[in-house]
Amino acid sequence: MRTRKGYLYTLEVLLAASMIFAAIIFTFRYAPIKPQTEMSIIKQQGFDALKYIDEKGDLRKYVSLDDETGIENDLSDILIKSIKFEIDICDNVCDQRNVPTNQPIIIVDYYISGYDSDYGYNKVRLYMWKKY
Repeated sequence: MRTRKGYLYTLEVLLAASMIFAAIIFTFRYAPIKPQTEMSIIKQQGFDALKYIDEKGDLRKYVSLDDETGIENDLSDILIKSIKFEIDICDNVCDQRNVPTNQPIIIVDYYISGYDSDYGYNKVRLYMWKKY
């Protein structure tokens, strides 16, 4: 009788070890997904560039004159060269004509209130994508 008790304990240990091993395999079966930090860094750089132009005092002037080229010229000096971008100054609906549709686009919205005697608001939309 005593020998059967030993077999039962051995079977119990093997069963517990196989359950632990199965739990480990089930838990670590898939590799963790790499977060897309690159896109969030590019978005933050775009927002910071628009904020810099605004704090410099030029962005409100460009928006009041509807001068998208002036903003793009300033941004080309600030943003890294591997990023292509397009600016649109709009009220509610923005134009996406010059934005590619076959790759991921990062969009930054920056709202500007009036300039001088104009008390309206406009949205500066910055479209950014990687240059390949």
